[in-house]
Amino acid sequence: MGRAMDAFLRFLESRKLKVTGPRLAIAREIFGRKKHFTPDDLVDRVRLRDGRIGRVTVYRTLALLAESGLLGRLDVGRGRSLYEPLSGVPHHDHLVCVQCGGIAEFQNHEIERLQDNVARSRGFTITAHALKLYGYCKKCRPRLVPGHRKAATASPRLTFDGIAGRHPANRAFPKPYGRPRPLRGPLGL
Repeated sequence: MGRAMDAFLRFLESRKLKVTGPRLAIAREIFGRKKHFTPDDLVDRVRLRDGRIGRVTVYRTLALLAESGLLGRLDVGRGRSLYEPLSGVPHHDHLVCVQCGGIAEFQNHEIERLQDNVARSRGFTITAHALKLYGYCKKCRPRLVPGHRKAATASPRLTFDGIAGRHPANRAFPKPYGRPRPLRGPLGL
């Protein structure tokens, strides 16, 4: 936490911004975490320690920490974002379940190498990147399509005016952008 806090203080100084008690309390709470968190979760945790710190102060400090590169923002869909401290954490990418909002982190050196090759071939210098893959986790996919393995290999048939036949609208898998479903409970983090 010490290096991250020092870097945040240098960032504030470089922008000629005040070092305030609430900013430091929020940064301490963030740098003390190792997992993803929602802004509302952070507001609740910070207010437990100091009830005078407001929601606006938390959101503004989140923006400053993200701008400084010490905090990463992860869009999990449906207008929701999660944050994670980046200081002292090895680079990783994310798998995001669009059903439950769950997140799995992974590292893949081959993907990193391919990204570097693409950038180099175009004379581009990468300063940062984030890879997020969206889809359905192991737990949610079977709930979306019961017997999904069978459904994927079956030949669905529809009847139109008494004539049996295949129709492109008859799909084995659900439409990925159907009616939004509310997130339930903790995000499994």
